[in-house]
Amino acid sequence: MKEAAHWRARHTGWIITSSAHSLKALMGAHMLDAVFLSPVFATVSHPDAKPLTPVRAAFVAAHAPVPVYALGGVTARNAALLAPAFSGIAAITALMS
Repeated sequence: MKEAAHWRARHTGWIITSSAHSLKALMGAHMLDAVFLSPVFATVSHPDAKPLTPVRAAFVAAHAPVPVYALGGVTARNAALLAPAFSGIAAITALMS
């Protein structure tokens, strides 16, 4: 996220995002337009990654300085478990099939 200021200066019209995996990582996100927080749920693309869980992820999203999108194992079924602290969802497999 340190590079955000560099890219923002060079491309003022770009939407600049990053991914994060913890509250600590999100604290430096003030120069970004949004962050993808992952993995919220268990995911096939990263089977060894420990999911944050919807409760922990909602806590992180609620304390973020920018909009947060849930990523990682998000499906039509479990998206309903996400708190209003999220600005939306992002998915790979669930949206591509």
